[in-house]
Amino acid sequence: MTHTTTILSDHHGVAKRQVKGHEYYVDAAVDITEFRTDVAFTGTFVAAANTFTLTVANLTDFPSLKVGQSITISDTESATNDGTVTITAISGVGAIGSVLTLSAVAGDETGDAITVRPTYELLLASEFGLRVINTVFITGQETDGSTFGVKTTSGGLSGGQTYVELHAANGAGVPASNDADLGTVRLRVYGI
Repeated sequence: MTHTTTILSDHHGVAKRQVKGHEYYVDAAVDITEFRTDVAFTGTFVAAANTFTLTVANLTDFPSLKVGQSITISDTESATNDGTVTITAISGVGAIGSVLTLSAVAGDETGDAITVRPTYELLLASEFGLRVINTVFITGQETDGSTFGVKTTSGGLSGGQTYVELHAANGAGVPASNDADLGTVRLRVYGI
């Protein structure tokens, strides 16, 4: 997941969050140069606990994962745990023994070198100068090749999220390719 977020200036030349009612809003351009970059982890799956515990430290990539984020796991030892899951809890910072609790783990596997791909592009509230995000509007995009959307929970995007996940698909609804340069998408983000 490689992208650059730029806060856009308003008609007064102000490039920061603005007040509207009881919240702030920010107009921003997000330039996505590598969509859904793969990361590698080595660890142990425990089906009964729905966990994956690191047996090899990864202090660089592990902290980028967030509770509630959707990920696609591949390259598991027997393909038993390959698939898309949601991170339900995180313990640790990427040192040996750090744990991802997942929505589902199908089988026990020890010393498994896996590939994890975020299902969507993760955008943090802090990138927009906010503490939490309440609403996101997509107001434009650079290319015609992708359609962007914001992933929500089944009840809709609830206020107070520290991040949102930006989805991109081609005209036929097929998710954008991994590592694709999707250009710039313009957003208006409301939050606190």
